[in-house]
Amino acid sequence: MSPEQALGRELDARTDIFSLGVVFHELLAGELPFPGANAIEVIDAILHRDPPPLARSGESLVPELQRVLKKMLAKDRAERYQTMRELGRDLDAIERRSGRAPVVPAPATNAVAVMTFTNITRDRGTDWLGTGIAETLTADLKRVEGLAVVARERIWEALRKLAGPAAAPDEALATRVGRELGARWVLSGAFQRLGDVVRVTARVTDVETAEIFALQDRIVAELSEGLRLDLGRVARGTQETHVVDAYEAFARGMLNLRLESYESLDRAVLFFERAVALDPRYARAHLQLGSAYDVKAAYLVLPELHERALASFRRAIDLAPDLAVAWKEMGSALISLGREDEAIEAIGRALALDPADASAHSALARAYFVGKARWADAIAEYETALRLNPQAGWAALQLAHCAALMRDFVRGEAAARRAAALQEEMQSGKDGVVIVGAYMRLGHLAALQDRPEPALELFARELAFFDRVDHALRDRSRIELHQRIGAAHLRLGHAAEAQAAFDVAVSGFDERLRLGADDPFTRFYVAGVHALRGEPEQALAGLAKAAKMRRRFTIERARIEPEFDSLRDDRRFQDVLASA
Repeated sequence: MSPEQALGRELDARTDIFSLGVVFHELLAGELPFPGANAIEVIDAILHRDPPPLARSGESLVPELQRVLKKMLAKDRAERYQTMRELGRDLDAIERRSGRAPVVPAPATNAVAVMTFTNITRDRGTDWLGTGIAETLTADLKRVEGLAVVARERIWEALRKLAGPAAAPDEALATRVGRELGARWVLSGAFQRLGDVVRVTARVTDVETAEIFALQDRIVAELSEGLRLDLGRVARGTQETHVVDAYEAFARGMLNLRLESYESLDRAVLFFERAVALDPRYARAHLQLGSAYDVKAAYLVLPELHERALASFRRAIDLAPDLAVAWKEMGSALISLGREDEAIEAIGRALALDPADASAHSALARAYFVGKARWADAIAEYETALRLNPQAGWAALQLAHCAALMRDFVRGEAAARRAAALQEEMQSGKDGVVIVGAYMRLGHLAALQDRPEPALELFARELAFFDRVDHALRDRSRIELHQRIGAAHLRLGHAAEAQAAFDVAVSGFDERLRLGADDPFTRFYVAGVHALRGEPEQALAGLAKAAKMRRRFTIERARIEPEFDSLRDDRRFQDVLASA
């Protein structure tokens, strides 16, 4: 019974949170929080007494749990958690802070992962067929009623983590991949091309029993029968192609897209353009062409490429309106163009078609994050994405940033540590994108808690990581990193080191401008450099330009970020904030 219930007042969901708090307290402490010899004494305790502290005070997590329980059992319901989602986020953060290994998702009842098929001929020029077969099977299996299909990018990243993407998928590896991804079955196989004839052999590994059964020829239909699923009214539709040369170009494009370098991204664009030229009705080729344009646009800061991506996504949707990933990718491009309301609508269509798509939840989170500056809503969506795909490193990284902006250090550090582990494994959760910046985000969180020395150690780890990878966002990320390095040195009184770091940030930004790459995020960090160096004119000019490009996000961050503290009393700074 909650206090408001005891007083006969109107009830709402917060009463349930109080009741759940009573149960939690009894589970953790072994006694009720409001004891009494009779009902009158119990009600009096509920209304006027605080529950006793948790008895197991020797455990490191008790203070954090005590804080959660205190909030659940607050007498005034306005001081309680307002929703179960809010409570769940704090409990998740405590679990991650505990250092326990993350829980591996149990295999879904009907989930299948399709691995790239192995080329058993000596002609490496036909390797593209293995990718093409896997992509086509994945698309076809998504139409099988009652079957969940693991996204291909997740399989690629799992292989890279476990054995390297070029590893031959034997039975043992198939089982490991299935367990990593939470799949019930893994479909793998081989192909042999002899002139114009291609012979395909496929097998399904049952992850739980390690049982293997072979499949031939009409793979999808036989797979459906072997798994006792209802193929239902399956139609090929226009997602695929019957033009062999278009199919080859598409498969080669996918191979290059996943190599994650400038050069391979350019090749991917050329192959996808060839595929749609050869078959203008090839919906998935239009989709992947748009994705390649969009990734390239983000790296090079070219809005024209985002517009070109939108045209490709719209063409894919015209051809295949139920292609959920096309709606999601269109939403991502719209976010980059500052059209957040349209983006949220498009991503909503994607989630209506596929509610369990982690990347769609991540895209929605980004719309809330950089588009609407709604940090709490973004956190909720990023955490949903991570529950659906625990290897989504980019979602973990952005979650850490949102938590930092909300000064939620427990949640932020847990997410950043998770992102750092996935960064080392190159697990971003998105085709064509490698995660960078996790150590920088950990350092940022340390600096916000006035711990500049550990922050500098983490920044140094990020610099070392930059030197090990060829990442398209590396130069852009270096600007933020050196702004933060300079700020930490300044906090420690290291004027010369701070100035050197600031100079690197400004020179890097100037070089990007020379090359025509201008974005609001980098401008924001350089404006922070000028503010920290005591250059208010340059700081205000840069901040105003950043706000013109991405107003709400820029202004809400400027309100709270410490690098702008020297400008708080400046009327011009206040005018920029007032323009939100």
